[in-house]
Amino acid sequence: MDEDEFEECQRAKRRQDAEDSTANYPAPKKLHQKSYTLRISNIPTSIDARILEAALSTSSTFKDTKPIVKSLSLCYDNASDTAQHTATVTLGCLPLELKDKAKTYPCDLQFKTSSMKVEKCTVSFDRNFEGFTPISPYEQYENHSIDCIALHGWGGHAFGSFKEAGESQYMWLRDSLPIKFKKLRIWLYGYDSDLKNTTTIASKYEWADSFMRNLRILRTNSGSNAKGRPIIFIVHSLGGLILKEAMTLMSESDNPADHLTLELTYGALFFGVPNQGMETSSLAPLIAKNPSRYTLNQLDPQLGSRPRDREHQDFCKAFNFRDSKIVQFYELQKSSTYRRIEGSEDWTGGGPKQLLVDRNSATSGRSWETNHSYLIPLDKDHKSLVKFSANERCDYDIVVNVLDAFQTQAPQVIQCRRKGKQHALRTLTSDESECLRSLAFKNMEFRKLTIENPATGTGSWIFEHQLYLNWIGGQGGLLWLCGHPGTGKSTLMHHVVNLVEEIDTSDEISISFFCHGRGEGLQKSRLGLFRCLLNQTLARVPSSLAKLTSKLIFRQTSQGKVGRDWDWEVNEVQDLFEETLIEAAETRMIRIYIDALDECGPKDAGSVIHSLWRVVSVQPRISILFSSRPYPTIPLPDIRTVIFVQDQNKVDITKYIYDQLHHLAFSNGNQDLRRKILGRSRSNFQWVGITVARVLEMYTEGRPYQKILQIVESLPKDLRDLYEHLLHEPVEEIRNESFKMISWILFARRPLTTKELLWAMTMDIEPFDLSVKSLQEMPAYADDIQSMERMIRSCTKGLAEVKDYTVQFVHQSVVDFFYDTKLQAFKQNTPTQSIVGQANSRLSYVCLQYLRRKEIEVSAESSALEVGQNRIGGYDAGQTRENILATLLPFLSYAWQFWAIHARLAEKEGIKQSYLVDLLESPLKPYRLFFMLEQNGI
Repeated sequence: MDEDEFEECQRAKRRQDAEDSTANYPAPKKLHQKSYTLRISNIPTSIDARILEAALSTSSTFKDTKPIVKSLSLCYDNASDTAQHTATVTLGCLPLELKDKAKTYPCDLQFKTSSMKVEKCTVSFDRNFEGFTPISPYEQYENHSIDCIALHGWGGHAFGSFKEAGESQYMWLRDSLPIKFKKLRIWLYGYDSDLKNTTTIASKYEWADSFMRNLRILRTNSGSNAKGRPIIFIVHSLGGLILKEAMTLMSESDNPADHLTLELTYGALFFGVPNQGMETSSLAPLIAKNPSRYTLNQLDPQLGSRPRDREHQDFCKAFNFRDSKIVQFYELQKSSTYRRIEGSEDWTGGGPKQLLVDRNSATSGRSWETNHSYLIPLDKDHKSLVKFSANERCDYDIVVNVLDAFQTQAPQVIQCRRKGKQHALRTLTSDESECLRSLAFKNMEFRKLTIENPATGTGSWIFEHQLYLNWIGGQGGLLWLCGHPGTGKSTLMHHVVNLVEEIDTSDEISISFFCHGRGEGLQKSRLGLFRCLLNQTLARVPSSLAKLTSKLIFRQTSQGKVGRDWDWEVNEVQDLFEETLIEAAETRMIRIYIDALDECGPKDAGSVIHSLWRVVSVQPRISILFSSRPYPTIPLPDIRTVIFVQDQNKVDITKYIYDQLHHLAFSNGNQDLRRKILGRSRSNFQWVGITVARVLEMYTEGRPYQKILQIVESLPKDLRDLYEHLLHEPVEEIRNESFKMISWILFARRPLTTKELLWAMTMDIEPFDLSVKSLQEMPAYADDIQSMERMIRSCTKGLAEVKDYTVQFVHQSVVDFFYDTKLQAFKQNTPTQSIVGQANSRLSYVCLQYLRRKEIEVSAESSALEVGQNRIGGYDAGQTRENILATLLPFLSYAWQFWAIHARLAEKEGIKQSYLVDLLESPLKPYRLFFMLEQNGI
């Protein structure tokens, strides 16, 4: 609510109280000798401004109010879909009949037309301006080609928020913009956002939902030439958050009209939008405990931070058109706050001045809109950001210049966007669909989907780094995100990709691959990388599918089914990718994001980089951002654009430590503890994460502050030394249990599910001739998945975790540590034989012991026959027979598939596998089981 309007409400209340106390005296005809602006709706289209003004002047209600029609605009009635006029009228004083600002009043007017006929009509008057109000001249209706919609902030007013301060009724959106920009059809949108005198429990979510629905109706019922118009938004303060939420709702809507509105939106001018919250302390006493308190908490910089961050990410995904624009204006002046009138329950302005929305909050926009052309300061306070006087220049000219660029660019951009979408949405043939599927592989996006989002408020530094700004701004080429293990490269890359990967416009696409060194073959190989990237490129540029589809059809005709009889070779996929990429880049920008390239191995990583280097050398419209460690050394071309993560993440680490530990209640605070962790971290997020988790664990156990501080000081600073420190275990039995579990996780030929690891650990108990039932009854056996997950954390000291039912180490540096140290942390003496060989020999032996147990033989035979004959009950009809058998015998598939591979690896390390002769002569031979499963279609 504007300060002028707020004070007028207070004065009106006091005047009404005085009138009630002197009810015997006649009431004055006019409420206050001050200018007011009203909205008049339901005016026939035959009535022009002159006729309307004359009718108002002769009306008993408006006589002596000096009515002046300031705008007369065409709109359509939502109920009847008929055209009518809506006007804004300035009055020199306000009739008592219209004193209630919240109400809408019907009024009978007599219009004397140009033919001297008298036309009677009931129109509606209001001061609240809720819903949509057109303010562009109806005479320009046929010229309108862009909708421009203004949305006010919290406590504001659809008209008053944009009106010049004070008594003047000048309003720049109505009185100046239509003259300068005749293509714009300007709308105001109002909602009930009174700060104090409100009974509504609505918050920004309800306001956003209502705005989306009203906008849908408006666009549907605004005439045939309005449905395809581009849209530009002008929003102030909370109005920006409402718009962002509404756009997210549009993207999730089932109504095609909402998706069309989103697609037709070119951009927005954000004025003081509190993306990261605003100063709310001065408003708390004013609002007290009324329903607006919830909105206050949403805007609080601390209380509302997590939901705001999530909502901002959702918005960036919803409004992900790279050809759109959001320009953010921020205030440079402090604003007067509200204060209570002494001896009264009323409030007024004039309180201590504060900066309500700081620069950081007002400019926390989309990742690619971070340079000065998107972030513009105005020498105004928060309320005045959208108020301009009739003679104002400077700030007004800046805003008008931005709006001019918007209205010039919007039609062409939207046209290209829609053409690009129509092209991309063409229906694929069955052969083309099969071609895309042949490139995809299981768990292709597993690593990307399992990386956690960065801690709140971290990771944003990259969007302000000059090398990144140059790269995203058009310089292109190769940009290397380089960092030591554990510095947060993958989290940072995931943060970047989350914000920009789904940006798929007519002139730009983004594709990505996250290498997974702890995953299966294709997840960490050159072949998997190029198959994934080629799959994404062809899905976005289906016109390039023809050549690969023809090749697939020919080879399937001559060689058999892809994936069964033959598969794509790495060099042919790489060549196809390079060719497709260069061709696609002729008409659009292409950005490629590759995370953890070093986890493909030095040879494959070097081949990938040189391939991409050739591509960007030929086609400058291709840009590549990749991350890796500085070692092992990848043979790289002359890449000079390198961002070193460990040099940039200190602020993020400081914030993370504070967010995790500031709530710990120690008598002397915990600042020394936080400072100690930061000082010992060496800019390593992985080290900090482990240490912070240990601190929280000790705090929960009730350890005193000085003891916690002492333990932190004793932790090694080096990440590998920290791993060794964590794994130190003086009890031999526990140490052996940890060794067995880590061996299974480390040397398994593919990531094991929790159930598979449970069975592996169960079978890996001596003596090996115990029955399965006896093993299950032993104390070491975990009898359920939850127990197994706790056992994993305990045995690995938190260095392994369960992600999507799969067990893996928490970080690639853990894998490297175990490989490089050859598990010496578990051995008291230097082994005479290879640890790798011993581990693989034991894994092979356990797999064979599992296969030869009588219970497994009987269960496998019975299950295989029942699955083959479809007699298994209790399972969904949609489950495959392989999945059902895996549920019944979870370790069977792994044991049979990999026992021989483990044996060969053990032999390679010098560990003789002579026991195989005895085991393979047992009654149940592995080939017999395999034959039995094959015969039953498994």
